[in-house]
Amino acid sequence: MKKTLIFSLTLFLLFHFAFASGKNTSSDETSPLLLKKNLKAVISNLETSIPELMEKARIPGLQVAIARNGKVVWQKGFGVKNATTGAPVTEETIFEAASLTKPFFAYAVMMLVDEGLLDLDKPLHTFFEREEIEKGLGHPLDAEGFKREWFEKAAGRHILSHSGGFPHGERGDVFPIFFEPGTEWKYSADGYQMLQMVIEKLKGEKLDTIMQKY
Repeated sequence: MKKTLIFSLTLFLLFHFAFASGKNTSSDETSPLLLKKNLKAVISNLETSIPELMEKARIPGLQVAIARNGKVVWQKGFGVKNATTGAPVTEETIFEAASLTKPFFAYAVMMLVDEGLLDLDKPLHTFFEREEIEKGLGHPLDAEGFKREWFEKAAGRHILSHSGGFPHGERGDVFPIFFEPGTEWKYSADGYQMLQMVIEKLKGEKLDTIMQKY
């Protein structure tokens, strides 16, 4: 429930910004004076609505920023970063980016594709020795109940589009694969982690180093 509420709040903010920035299209309406006026209205609306939404979603603290023409024109912290001490969220408070990094990783992967280093249709298992795969899975490839045929079809294209059938934290006696790659959709961080291992093997470096270079 909490994840749903946070997701709803995020969507509200995204649509709010998109509407506020996209409704003025004529040359007169994009004058600096009117944009400044509209920005003030947007900020006022956010400062009123965000605390109410946070209370409903039981979110202790968050940060919001508005960027226009590549520059941050307003930012503010709301709530607290520590519910025990009551320390407030500020503009300098560091939050975990978590899955927000996936689009950046996907972009880096596509750059490797452009360089000819990675084929998105090459099954991921072919990048590893059997011993490496079984160590990662925690069981043999021929373990009873393991959908090896599906596992060996999963390629980078499936992982990036969350259509590989891989789990998202689910575990069992064998590594669960929920459907044949390319036939359905299921969000999976596990799949992205496997693709990360492929990229690190291809480049011979850790992902953080690779991302910094790109």
